[in-house]
Amino acid sequence: MEKPSQITRQWAMLYRISRSPHGVSIDDLSKELHVSSRTIQRDLSSMKSAGVGIDEEQEPSSGKKYLSFVFPSDDKAVPLTYDEAVALYIGRQFLEPMMGSFLWEAVNSGLEKIRSALGTRALFFYDRLASKALQTRVGWSNYNSKSQYLDEIIKGLEDSLCVNIQYKSQDSPKPEIYAIDPYHILMHKGSIYIIGFSHKAKAIRHWKLDRVEAAISLNTAFQKPADFDIGKYMEGSFGVIHFPTEKLQKVKIQFDESVARYVSEHIWSNSQKLTKQPDGSVVLELQLNNTVEVKNWILSFGPHAKVLKPTTLKDEIVADLQAALKQYEQ
Repeated sequence: MEKPSQITRQWAMLYRISRSPHGVSIDDLSKELHVSSRTIQRDLSSMKSAGVGIDEEQEPSSGKKYLSFVFPSDDKAVPLTYDEAVALYIGRQFLEPMMGSFLWEAVNSGLEKIRSALGTRALFFYDRLASKALQTRVGWSNYNSKSQYLDEIIKGLEDSLCVNIQYKSQDSPKPEIYAIDPYHILMHKGSIYIIGFSHKAKAIRHWKLDRVEAAISLNTAFQKPADFDIGKYMEGSFGVIHFPTEKLQKVKIQFDESVARYVSEHIWSNSQKLTKQPDGSVVLELQLNNTVEVKNWILSFGPHAKVLKPTTLKDEIVADLQAALKQYEQ
């Protein structure tokens, strides 16, 4: 049995203790999680230091210590008001991206308790209310079948262990095995990406979880560079595609009046600069190290967007539009 990562182990401890009305012993946790009692005690010490309320009560006959959680409130219950419970129930759809992760079982269990407490008759009303606030699912990923792989990757990330993944890239006819050092997990447009060091490429690469077909953490430890900063690393990207060795280039796009307000309402990049024009249009200026994703974004605006700089990007978009037109002329 593989040992869980620290974060999944501590969550499992939290889950197990929470669901034990009479408490649970350190020995029981040690056996269930396949780690030593000393490891459990270290985790408990770490959790206590972080402010988690854990109570230890010793049984006189056996001398065993049984663990339970203590809430700050006197009644040992999370003090939710009625409107807070309703808000969590109505907003449950916004928690669905957690589906398939180690958090989902607890999220779903908590929502079911709220659902039960509100009562069947009232739920008809709240479901109608919830239907007024819909989150689109266009392009979302479903990770129910990938939860085991995600756990292995998180274990590698938390314990600084190398992970072998079986990965089928978008252009590859068959999957390949990659040895990776996972540094970070990134959520982008409803999908999970792993950012880390590729042993094969000898460089930092990105892997989309949807394309991972197997994953196993190894006993080989790695050390992430002390100066690696995910925020600085991702500067210059317009999404997840990133060319860190490329120089930043200025990208200027003019959006006509019909979409100017929409473009102005959002932050597309930390480097963005918006300039309103006399004719009602806006010019968006970005500093990017590649134009792969921004090109597709510009094309989504059709005739309402025009590239001003660089010329190479302008030429690519013209070529794509001409190719698209040919599809309809055939």
